[in-house]
Amino acid sequence: MVKKFQALTIAMAACGVVLTGCESPNGQTNNTVTDAQTGSIIGSQMDREQAEHLREQSPDTYVRVGQGRPLMISDVKALVRAHVSDDAIVGQIKSTHTIYHLSPADIVDLHNSGVSDKVVNYMIGTASLPVPPPPPPLVVQSDYPPDPPPATPPPVSPGPGYVWISGEWQSSSEGWVWTGGQWAIPPWPGAVWVPGYWYRGPISGWRHAPGHWR
Repeated sequence: MVKKFQALTIAMAACGVVLTGCESPNGQTNNTVTDAQTGSIIGSQMDREQAEHLREQSPDTYVRVGQGRPLMISDVKALVRAHVSDDAIVGQIKSTHTIYHLSPADIVDLHNSGVSDKVVNYMIGTASLPVPPPPPPLVVQSDYPPDPPPATPPPVSPGPGYVWISGEWQSSSEGWVWTGGQWAIPPWPGAVWVPGYWYRGPISGWRHAPGHWR
């Protein structure tokens, strides 16, 4: 009888752990899951408040994160400003196969922007990885193509060495949405930005060839 009672007590305690989740050092419940469980650490560790903060402050970064596109240096800084954890940022860099060739000035800028040594060191280490192929085309079921890009000249470059990343049309439940361009430092010397574009598929739907560095 005693053994049955002990077994029941242990089982109830285990259920309590599963239902309540783990607690962080400050005593708050942490209901996040790991990338091993979901395949996307950024999706499980960026809570709703962080995601909303990121969408308000850096809408372009919010779109790139949601689409799993490679992160630019400005995106990493935007994620830090949104208080996303180091593990989540590293997980997103890893899952999108982003490669960086950081200059000393880039490293200083990242540190001055609050990016941790852990994230910066991981970004530096990506330079030894092979250059990933461009993402596969995204198929969108739409009866009409996006409008021509807005004839808006880019703003003044923030400094030498920057390359203009042109904006693109994105498909959403509300139709075509324009995502503005931005200035960015090439991830490695001699890198060239190939703009993305939409084209009609051979059978049905529209296909998106994403922009990428080459």
